[in-house]
Amino acid sequence: MITEITDAIWIGDSVEDAMRWASAGGPVLAVTDTRPSVAVHNPRVAWIPICDADGNVLTAQVGAATCPLHVVDEGRQNGERLLVVCETGDELAPIVAANFLMRSQGLDRDQAFDLIQAKRPGVVDWRGRWPAPPEAQQ
Repeated sequence: MITEITDAIWIGDSVEDAMRWASAGGPVLAVTDTRPSVAVHNPRVAWIPICDADGNVLTAQVGAATCPLHVVDEGRQNGERLLVVCETGDELAPIVAANFLMRSQGLDRDQAFDLIQAKRPGVVDWRGRWPAPPEAQQ
């Protein structure tokens, strides 16, 4: 299921969502354990790995969304909508989407979470477990 959060950012819950979105030419951020094949074959799909080689979750990387934001920037310059996907669409993709909203719209963590949860009920309340992006902590 793909959910519109704002006109700029959408959240999906599967690699299939990413494949459909990318095939239509839209930019995608995949926040998954392993690199989806669509991220290998399509330059419009960026992958944010959530685990290192030993299977440890990269909390700071997911929380700060420090990965290929050029996909976001290029897409937004062209007026495109960004899809962020994870395995279930209820925690990791919303974290990355919230960080995007904090940076791009000046929302604080609670405002970003509330906006996402209003559009996508059932999102896990991750606010106490994930660090805010460096720009949002200042």
